[in-house]
Amino acid sequence: MDSDLFIDNVDLEWSFRARSRGYKLFGVCGAHLNHRLGDDRKSILFGLGRIVIHSPIRLYFIMRNRVLLYRMSWTPRLWIAQDVIRVPVKFFQFAVLVPPRLHNVTMMLRGLADGVRGRRGPVTR
Repeated sequence: MDSDLFIDNVDLEWSFRARSRGYKLFGVCGAHLNHRLGDDRKSILFGLGRIVIHSPIRLYFIMRNRVLLYRMSWTPRLWIAQDVIRVPVKFFQFAVLVPPRLHNVTMMLRGLADGVRGRRGPVTR
């Protein structure tokens, strides 16, 4: 795993890199992994949907690492094309629907900028 990605998308990066080197990936349907995505869940739009809540620092890594993945030669172009669409959706959700809105926006913008700069590893608040 690429420890410079620190927390988010390390599994995707590893998978993309392995596939680019000719390895095949297999899923084991009976395997169980205790894992919790996000800090909480919140109903949005009058209960019509639910959103996974992330802290502002986690939003930083989510945004930064997706941009870093876009820059890696082994990341599939199809995945990038699909993920680029998710960026403004996630940005809108956490800028408008989930407090602390201003801190969320600040950290997401910082993550996007650091991804463009190629900054890796943990970050100081």
